[in-house]
Amino acid sequence: MLEDIPLHEKVDQWIRNRFKDIFALKQPLNNRISKEILDKLLAFLSIQIVFPLIFLIIIAMLIEGLFFPDCKGPIFASYWSYSKGKKFIKYKFRIAKYSLRDKKALKGDFSHQYHAPQARENITHVGWFLKKYYLDELVQIFNIIKGDMSFVGPRALAVFYYSKEVKEGNITRKLIKSGIFSENHIRKGSIQANNKFLEYYYIEKYITLSGINLVLYDMSIMLRGIKMILEGKG
Repeated sequence: MLEDIPLHEKVDQWIRNRFKDIFALKQPLNNRISKEILDKLLAFLSIQIVFPLIFLIIIAMLIEGLFFPDCKGPIFASYWSYSKGKKFIKYKFRIAKYSLRDKKALKGDFSHQYHAPQARENITHVGWFLKKYYLDELVQIFNIIKGDMSFVGPRALAVFYYSKEVKEGNITRKLIKSGIFSENHIRKGSIQANNKFLEYYYIEKYITLSGINLVLYDMSIMLRGIKMILEGKG
């Protein structure tokens, strides 16, 4: 059940008024069957493309480690994240240099496994390429197959950031599965990015659209997201 979320200045009153029916929800929304079918179908079809890419990325990371010792380390990184109010382990390719790992964070529920991973000098050569094209998130296809995530939904946040969002009054990640693509994701770099309105707007569509129209809406978001990835806007 969803606890009562207190009003916080960072969740604008006009958003609460605009989506008052969503804020009134007391439990997570039921999965939409059409969306679930789309997720599973695309995930299994994508495996044929994903496996060769994963293999090539692993080879590239191993070769990089031979020539650049500071880039050696585990192939994958993982941390606890949230989707539809439930904790799950989110997988990614490691992009930060392993020497920067925070051993305490690695043992806890924190996403801060590496110090300042966004700085260019802290990211491996392969990692920089993966980040630019969002390939570090490629293995999340398995999170979708497991049912932890969806292709489209609010971004899956690590425990620290999820707790912060909830305290600020944002309940989107309690209601539906988190996703790889989102309305915010496809607007990265624009003044519209990171707008909480877009998250609630998607949930409104999730509730009101027919099954086929929700599938078409999700596919339009995915296509725009793929276009952004191919343009290297990571």
